[in-house]
Amino acid sequence: MVVPSKWAEPFGRVVIEAYSYGIPVITTNMGGLPEIIYPAHKDNLMFEPFDEHGFKFIIK
Repeated sequence: MVVPSKWAEPFGRVVIEAYSYGIPVITTNMGGLPEIIYPAHKDNLMFEPFDEHGFKFIIK
């Protein structure tokens, strides 16, 4: 699932719900999202907001 938040979302409930179904999540590193992303995924599935190249790299 892709959660491309552009603002400092305090808590990404949709990320928690995706994880409960075993769905991997790609997200920006905004707000509280980095705190709920699995530590093993932080380097591979997070990108800077508005970073089109970073997003494309993760998708590939």
